[in-house]
Amino acid sequence: MVGESGVAIARACSPTNHDVRSTEVGMRELKKQFRSLVEANKANASYQRAEADWSRGRLQSAFKFMRRAAEAGMVAAFETLAQFYDFGTGTNVNKGKALYWYRRAHRQGSDSAATNIGCILRDRHQRRNAVAWWHRAIALGDDEANLNIAKLYLHNKRQRKKAARYLARVVRSAWTTEGGKEEARLLLRQLRLEQTTEGRGSIRFR
Repeated sequence: MVGESGVAIARACSPTNHDVRSTEVGMRELKKQFRSLVEANKANASYQRAEADWSRGRLQSAFKFMRRAAEAGMVAAFETLAQFYDFGTGTNVNKGKALYWYRRAHRQGSDSAATNIGCILRDRHQRRNAVAWWHRAIALGDDEANLNIAKLYLHNKRQRKKAARYLARVVRSAWTTEGGKEEARLLLRQLRLEQTTEGRGSIRFR
């Protein structure tokens, strides 16, 4: 279009259906991101409240807010909520719900969650599954889970050499606690003493 001065004037184009759809999609995405941000802030606030109440000994309130944070997707709350259910902190003991939240924490990379799953399964006499979960914990970096495996094998005389190997891994690891190392050393000394008393010589392990 040309104006009175002869200068070309750009005419505004009407938006196409594609432009309208793109704008609507963009607005929906922005709203979705905003809602996610609001929910994340709420979850974080619940988590902080739970931590504060827990430190003050307000266990029922701590449980309530920790569950709220976990259900809102706060990853840091998953394992803590599992422990609340596992040990009855601020709520009744519920091993099934503990397992559910431990598994969610494990999927986010928690080695201690895998260890705790193994402990629950051990207490349910699911030995093979317990060992499998402890191996997952070890793969994620919890070398002290070797101690759990060793103590399980110690109940069977035919598996005591295998137990000794796992105990040795605890002693050698740079990622186990001093308490764990000391317990492993004590169990190894007891194993060697038993073997000597029974006249079978000392246990060798690698």
